[in-house]
Amino acid sequence: RSYTYLYPKKSDRFDVYTNAKLASERANEYIEKGFNAVKFDPVGPYTALDPRHLTLEDLIKIENFVKTIHDSVKNKCDILIGTHGQMTTASAIRLHAPVQYC
Repeated sequence: RSYTYLYPKKSDRFDVYTNAKLASERANEYIEKGFNAVKFDPVGPYTALDPRHLTLEDLIKIENFVKTIHDSVKNKCDILIGTHGQMTTASAIRLHAPVQYC
């Protein structure tokens, strides 16, 4: 088993970290290369205020980002989420609830 983060390419016209469609395409590229899990950070950029409490708007954005990738890769790979301590414990618990389909 092996996984990779979703990394940007120099040729990208969009940001793989914020554009779910591009992230989905990149995930499928890695699956084609033999990876059976992809990891990414849907929470967003690090800030000096970490760990922060995620707003409902943040949670919805994160859920949609993960769902877009999940719908694209189906059952071809596992989805791993890295958060780097960016949120409070309460936010992590709230985040887990809407993405149970993963």
